Amino acid sequence: MNNGPDLPPHLEQIGRQLSAAAHELRTSDGLLPTRRSRAWLTVGPVLAAAAAASVLIPTSTGSTPQRAPARALASVPRRHVGQRALAELAPLVHPTAVRVLRRAAFVALQTANAAPQPDQFVYTRTEDGTGQITQSWLSVDGTHASIIDRPGQATPTTIQGCVNGQRSSRTPGEDGKPLADLLPRSDRGRPVSLSQAAKSFGGTIPMDGPIVTTGCAPQPAFFPEMPTDPGSMLAYLVKIQLAYPTGLVRPSIQLNDLAKNVGNMLATDYLLPAQRAALYRFLATTPGVTLVQSVTDVSGRPGIGVQWSFEGSSTMLIFDPNTYQYLGTSNAGTGGPTAGTALLQTAIVDTAGQQPAPLTQTPGTSGSA
Repeated sequence: MNNGPDLPPHLEQIGRQLSAAAHELRTSDGLLPTRRSRAWLTVGPVLAAAAAASVLIPTSTGSTPQRAPARALASVPRRHVGQRALAELAPLVHPTAVRVLRRAAFVALQTANAAPQPDQFVYTRTEDGTGQITQSWLSVDGTHASIIDRPGQATPTTIQGCVNGQRSSRTPGEDGKPLADLLPRSDRGRPVSLSQAAKSFGGTIPMDGPIVTTGCAPQPAFFPEMPTDPGSMLAYLVKIQLAYPTGLVRPSIQLNDLAKNVGNMLATDYLLPAQRAALYRFLATTPGVTLVQSVTDVSGRPGIGVQWSFEGSSTMLIFDPNTYQYLGTSNAGTGGPTAGTALLQTAIVDTAGQQPAPLTQTPGTSGSA
């Protein structure tokens, strides 16, 4: 069903519900055959990497990526900010993990197809379950200096960009002198841990030592070449070193790492709507995925979980049970929940450290997740 831009809001919402229901009928097992994807081969990350979160801006019916505005784009705030909720979809009659992921893919495709500019930054705001907030500004193309502001840090961490295969950064020290030259004579010439060295500087090691240049590869927060076909997702994740080649480790390890890797990706990076949809549909083909209803993310928001288990522990991706927007992750061990991340906001901004513009409402979407 094609919902025209001039439809009244209540008719547009009904149209979305009918479209979602038709989409699920077309893709449900046993109704129509679907091409078998090689994504059933389980994968896992080789390197710890940051993750991807989409920007919620007005719905676009076109397929060509637009240029993201140079101003901050608001998205995904807390539920309790008092803004109108996203349009709720018809409940799943027989919910399964696969159907939840397919519904999340459908919802992803309803957001605007706006590509960020290379010199912009992906801003994310997350919570760890204790009320502690982390903010990050990651370079879209990986060549500009990124900033991560974590709880308990006196100053945010700066990650220098990688330009022409090289990265220059300050080393521990003061006034251009290396840290070793500033330590007490009794500590010079022998190994000293950073925590021990910090005691000599009042608890915080100065980072104003000599500048060193090292080889590097850019770590972008946006992936223009990421496929929009679920069947091509595995090969791409292996290529960018976010997945193990097939057969390298045990399937249970692959699944556990895959779930954690995707959670990281969704928490800090930016994916185009079609890329995010393909990622969800790729996950729907992985074995061992189960549904967990009536859960909450670490910030207390109600959700529905898609879970992978591994030797008594588990990792869960949590979605809003009504809008199917991604909320965050939850990890659990044999003794119960151990950690998690709630994604509170994502935006594209012009400079590292810039706070996003105030959240705004747009037709068909809302700032609330």
